[in-house]
Formats: sequence, structure tokens, C-alpha cells
Amino acid sequence: MYCKITHESHDKKILRISASRFATRIVPSVCGKSDVVLVGIVRERLYGIDTVEESLKVVDSMSMKSSKFKVLVGINDKEFDIITKSLTSRNLLKGKFMSPIIAMVSQYEIANGYVARNLTATSSRLSLTAMKNPLQFYKLMWTIATKSLSLVRTPQARPLLEQKIPSFVDSYLKEGSEVMSLKLLNEVRNGESFEKFVAVVPMENLEDVYQSLNSRELEKLARDAVDMRLNVLQKDSVGLWIPVLVMYCIFPIAFLIKGLKYIGNAEIGELANFETEGVVIIGSWVRDKRRD
Repeated sequence: MYCKITHESHDKKILRISASRFATRIVPSVCGKSDVVLVGIVRERLYGIDTVEESLKVVDSMSMKSSKFKVLVGINDKEFDIITKSLTSRNLLKGKFMSPIIAMVSQYEIANGYVARNLTATSSRLSLTAMKNPLQFYKLMWTIATKSLSLVRTPQARPLLEQKIPSFVDSYLKEGSEVMSLKLLNEVRNGESFEKFVAVVPMENLEDVYQSLNSRELEKLARDAVDMRLNVLQKDSVGLWIPVLVMYCIFPIAFLIKGLKYIGNAEIGELANFETEGVVIIGSWVRDKRRD
């Protein structure tokens, strides 16, 4: 791949979106049963290189060869339900990057499902991570505020994120990818009637999922061990976002405002005292002047 040498900063160099990664990977004969075709797509664009258009081409090509395959998408349960319900309504979900592939498989009655972690579990896990790591929480907020999400989500950003916010990388990216890998393993084990599986996952999860399935380490796990691990990763604990926002955002802002008011009142008081003393001095000088 051609790389132009410039004098850009280290952060920008890491976060710069590269050219196409041609992110279609094949993991042959998972568990000795079915092939898994992994298609990584970026979130921000619907059509073009490395977008959902690539997954449409893969599914279309596979449907011409065989009908014994299943399409699985790397989105959470809530998003999957919203997109599925929208197919029978007049509401078009233009902003949902998996909408075209779900619409296609539904139209042609191709078996489908989702393999990402449930939304509530992800939210609970991230809020717990934020509660335990306030400094990384502020770094995350700063990164999101100063850099676009399209850059933060690219695989090129991973080294920078692991350096600045490693706890959030573990709880969001690594654990999210592990859930996808484990659910794909279960789909293969339970899908006796399918010859192939097509897994369409976000680009930031592609490499982790591919490495997990390709290493064959997951295949050694018993079904009970896989289910136990999924239960841990998808446990719906108490959400802590309100305490996090109160402690890390509202309290600091309130203290800052109170501090500024205190300083302002103190300065006004000092200025009032200065003016009062000046009036007294001038008045004394005037009275003394008249006496002369």
C-alpha cells in the first residue's frame, strides 16, 4: 500500500483512514462443519469500498451457488429489532448502516440473526468502566470531542486508543468482539443445516473476530463453557451512567461555577472596600482643607 510521507502529528497519522482494506476473510470449516465468511464494513458510509455494499455482493454471489447459508450481523438486539420492524413500516432507516443487508436477506427469505452483545449489557459494562476509571473517562470524552467518530472507530486508531483508554478498549472493543466470536461459534454448532455462514461485522471488530475463529482455540471450549462466558459478558448489571455524570460532570461544573462566583464576590467586596476607603480619605481631606 502506498503511504505518502508527511509531517502530520502522530495522532493524525494513526487516525488517518487508509485506503481499502478489502476486508472479506474466510475461516474454513469451523468446528469441522461450516465455513464462516467474515465481511468487515465501516459505519459511516452505506455504499462504496468496505461498506455494506460489499456484504450485499457477497450474499448475492453466495445465494446463486447455494441456499444453505445464514447471514449474521454484528449489531445489538435493539438495533436489530428496530431495523427488522422498519421493513414492514413506512419509516426508512437511512442512518442504520446494516439496514440494506437486513432488508435484502428478509426480502429473499434468507436465514439471519445478530451476534453482537445486547445493548443494555454494553451500556452497563461501559458505565462500570467509567466509574472505576475517571481519568480515562475524561480522556475518552476529549477524544470524542476533538476527533470524529469515523476516525476513532478505524482499525488504525486502535494503538492510540489502547494507549490512552485501555480499559474502554477492553470493555467495548475486545469484549464486544469476543461476544461476536462466541455467538458465531454457537451458530455453527447449532446450525447443522447450513453449509456456510456470512458474518457482517463492524470494521473495528473484524480483526479480533477473525483471529479468534482462525486460531481454533474457541473450538476447544465445551458448550457449557461458551454459555458461561457469554453469561458473564452479557450480564445486565445496574447502570451507573447517572452517578458517573453527576460525579464527573455535574459536580465539577457546579464547583467551578461556585468558585467563580466566590472569586467574583470577593473581588467586588474588595473593590467596594477600596472605594469606601477612598471616599473616607477624600472626605477627610476635604474637611481638613476647609479647616485650613
